Amino acid sequence: MEIKFVSKEIDNSFRCKKSYNNTEAPCDLCKAPVLNSDKKSHEENYCPKKKISCQYCNKSLKREKKEKHLASKCPKVKEKCIFNGCNVEKTREEMKLHKESFSEHISLINEMSNSLEETKKKQESHSEQINSLYRKSDFLEKMLKNNQFEMEKFINRFSPLEEKPVCNLTILNSFNKS
Repeated sequence: MEIKFVSKEIDNSFRCKKSYNNTEAPCDLCKAPVLNSDKKSHEENYCPKKKISCQYCNKSLKREKKEKHLASKCPKVKEKCIFNGCNVEKTREEMKLHKESFSEHISLINEMSNSLEETKKKQESHSEQINSLYRKSDFLEKMLKNNQFEMEKFINRFSPLEEKPVCNLTILNSFNKS
């Protein structure tokens, strides 16, 4: 009989635990309702009020502030230089010094200026070539029109011969005799 009593006690204990795990209770930190069975996981992985350490600078902060901290405040996050053409990537604290050092950026400006000057010279050369081609095109167009005019004169000169087949034969015969 004692065995039955113990097994009933264990059964009641299991039911109480199961019932407890399926109920909600407020998180101790953020006060959000969380299932008791998920409470530990919530606090460790999701709770916005849980204190965590920044993965870069180890600063202690609340999870809800992590994104803002990484986006604009963390001195150890790497960022690229904002100067056009500069490919330097450093931590925020190192980037402050880099931005204050104008010598690298001045050399980049000089390189870009030289490159622009070369591009301008090439563009001028191409413009001259294009203008030359336009002039040649105009000349060829005039030549074509002149040739068309001469061809029309030639056709008009010999078209009366086509209307008189006897004359054409006479002309052909005269060529044959020669």
